[in-house]
Amino acid sequence: MKDEEMERLFKQSMHLFVRDHMEKLSQELQVDNRSFVYLENNMLQMIMTYLFMNVDKKYENYRNEPFDTNQLDELEANLDSMIDKSKAEFEAVFDMLGSK
Repeated sequence: MKDEEMERLFKQSMHLFVRDHMEKLSQELQVDNRSFVYLENNMLQMIMTYLFMNVDKKYENYRNEPFDTNQLDELEANLDSMIDKSKAEFEAVFDMLGSK
């Protein structure tokens, strides 16, 4: 599958997903909605890889120079921080489930 075709299919899928989600929200309007995301296998890694593969494509019209290593280090630090925070939150949820 070509990159352009894969990108087009991904955009179509995301558009349909967002549209359906917004329709459900407008119909149901749940006040006590508790969302939980479970990503099977390597789905998170696949999404992140897709996003990072297309970072240069997105900004190629705006940037002539490659990313500065300081920017990449900052991005890595932010991602590590988000991962640590998510891990702590998941551990808290597992502790709550284990105590019941």
